[in-house]
Amino acid sequence: MRSPNHTLPVLLITFLLSIGFAFSPEINAADFKIVVKAGTKAFTPQAIKIKSGDTVTWTNNDQEEHFLTSAGPSATKEVKRAEDLFIHKLLHPGESYSHPFTETEIYHYFCAIHNEMWGTVVVEK
Repeated sequence: MRSPNHTLPVLLITFLLSIGFAFSPEINAADFKIVVKAGTKAFTPQAIKIKSGDTVTWTNNDQEEHFLTSAGPSATKEVKRAEDLFIHKLLHPGESYSHPFTETEIYHYFCAIHNEMWGTVVVEK
């Protein structure tokens, strides 16, 4: 009686794993970058579309401070305290801030120091 040859299935599985084949239908969250370029007083890109579970990282590559601020998508009244803000982060030159988005909504944000700086994050399923 011959013993079964397990070499081919092992090689096939090893090959599939080496090229990134996943046996699980799980989708990995992504990290999206938004940058303030030096001297631009603008978020780049100004609008992005992401999936629920993704993370957005803002990086200040400018020489000035920028105050990343958002009241959140469901704000129905004027925000009067910092604790009521969805995002409230001072970004010094060279600093970054990351935020995971789990709710499918449209999020508008701006720089509280430079009102001409604003952007949008659209979160889809």
